[in-house]
Amino acid sequence: LYELTIAGLDFPYEFSIFCGLISAFGLDIRSGDSFSFQRSVRPQNRKIVDVFRVEVKEGEAFEAERQAEFAETLEQLGRLLAAGEADEARVRLNRFLIERIERMGETLMRLRSPIELVFDNDRSVEWTVLGASSEDSFAFLYAVSNALAMRGVYIHRVSIDRKSTRLNSSHS
Repeated sequence: LYELTIAGLDFPYEFSIFCGLISAFGLDIRSGDSFSFQRSVRPQNRKIVDVFRVEVKEGEAFEAERQAEFAETLEQLGRLLAAGEADEARVRLNRFLIERIERMGETLMRLRSPIELVFDNDRSVEWTVLGASSEDSFAFLYAVSNALAMRGVYIHRVSIDRKSTRLNSSHS
């Protein structure tokens, strides 16, 4: 098990890019927490801290060389997001994910598992709380968070465990 902690400035698509990259590197998110600080409308003023507890998938390795590659790729994608190049960051990430799927050599039938989304506007005055659950599948958090980001939903806080994922979000 590894704990990945990412701290920096907050940009659109960032959480989904992180989740996708973790999956592309053969890691399984077991639990985690994501926080954004300062509710500024201007991204350069918002800061994030994301903590992911991950497990290396069977048949994969995450030794020092692979960890350095992960950190370098994360920084590259982060620089693209900071430059306003979210589409390019997503294109590059999708290439990594496709390569990962090809290496897996197995069907992705669980991707068709139903996803239960529960929206709660009563829990918080400021945020919509979204509970997302499904059978564990490859890049699940990436798929859900990317779909939200593509629709202009800002994810403020995320709590992840193997039983449920709770996102606090608002639509921009």
